[in-house]
Amino acid sequence: MISVKENDVDSSPIAERIGYGKSSVFQKITLDRNLSLFFVKTEDDSLLYRVDDMPFPFGKNYTIIFGGNSKDKSYSVVVQQEY
Repeated sequence: MISVKENDVDSSPIAERIGYGKSSVFQKITLDRNLSLFFVKTEDDSLLYRVDDMPFPFGKNYTIIFGGNSKDKSYSVVVQQEY
């Protein structure tokens, strides 16, 4: 399982214990923001992947998809803006 943190790997998670093939609850942001997202293993808080300075303009909807291969430790993030 993974958790997602914003702006600091030591911060509290904004989404916790997301399992394979599952999604987190809807997150609402009410201001324009530039966020850094940290994807960590829930069990030991080790960093899997980070994305720095992603712009999230107010009034837009986004889907963030995390995927990869744990054996190769190769991960990626897809950010899809919904219109």
